[in-house]
Amino acid sequence: MSDDSPCVGLCEIDPDSDRCIGCGRTSAEIFGEPEPQTVHDAELLEEKILVPGQATDD
Repeated sequence: MSDDSPCVGLCEIDPDSDRCIGCGRTSAEIFGEPEPQTVHDAELLEEKILVPGQATDD
């Protein structure tokens, strides 16, 4: 915790309001907005997923 942070050390996100019950910030304010997934990222994920019974090139 830093002096300029509203964090009070009671970190729990309320699922109904998406706000921390300690400091009142939203999860986006605390953790930042997620980066949008690109087509390239999706292609990399597809390469890592193995379908049961499917042959691999290994």
